[in-house]
Amino acid sequence: MKTLVSVSDLSKEDILKILDYSDKFDTGKLEPYGYAKGKALGIVFLQESLRTSASLKVAMIKLGGGWVDFDLSYVKSGEEDLEDSLVAIAPMVDIIGIRGPADIDIAPIAKEISTPMVNAMIGMEHSIGVIWMAYTVWKRLGKMEGLNVGVYGLSRYSRPAIALYRILSKLGANFIEDSIIDEAGTQPELIGEIEKNGGKFSRGKLEDFIGKVDFLFVPEGLPVKGADQKIVDEFNKGYKPLNNEMLKGLREDAVFEYSMPRALTDGRLVAEKEVDSDKRLITYELMEKAIPVNMGIFAWCFE
Repeated sequence: MKTLVSVSDLSKEDILKILDYSDKFDTGKLEPYGYAKGKALGIVFLQESLRTSASLKVAMIKLGGGWVDFDLSYVKSGEEDLEDSLVAIAPMVDIIGIRGPADIDIAPIAKEISTPMVNAMIGMEHSIGVIWMAYTVWKRLGKMEGLNVGVYGLSRYSRPAIALYRILSKLGANFIEDSIIDEAGTQPELIGEIEKNGGKFSRGKLEDFIGKVDFLFVPEGLPVKGADQKIVDEFNKGYKPLNNEMLKGLREDAVFEYSMPRALTDGRLVAEKEVDSDKRLITYELMEKAIPVNMGIFAWCFE
């Protein structure tokens, strides 16, 4: 069995295998029921979730398994640490979906248990969410490797953005980022990881690169806990929400996504609601694809 603590741990072959499973479940080339027959998914969520929790549960049901929500009141009250709780409950289930704050590193815990875990946004990454994104982009564009990817927004404090850089760089992506101010953008250590993976990174202004990208990603505007408020406030001053006028520069054969929730800390939205009718938007489509992709992740874990 395999585990998904971070997309940084995935090889290019792993990524393509997960996407292949996802495609076969999505298109009906594989009958899903039976891949997890008799297996149980443990939901370990320290933070509330609407979309991610539901998608994991539905995927496990479609594979023939079931799920259980674990009571984490001891962890939340501080009476027991997360590691002790996970070590105790891991033998009860076949796989764990875990979600929690950005300051928790689950890598050491994963080494203590034999039950595979999937990162449903814990630590500085949303591992499964970015695979939903990658799959949806692939299905829309018909290609996955060597993409030109634009990132517009508060990428420094976005867990989906960090995961996006990590996974698509392994597929040779060329990233161009407009973070309004450099301090709100991708940090040097992640840029180094991007380049080590075989990707490219540069900075620019959205109006200059929007017509050159295959995929435009707009991170959520609510930063993780612990973000530098001065940086966030300065970012807000210069940020202009994505709107239809700006999207006129995006190629007709390109796609874009804004991450949810799309609120900024100053009450505005990262993308105006007028863009929701644009056929190039994949934000809601990727939620539909979350089910077969989660099924693909589970199948890969159970190999």
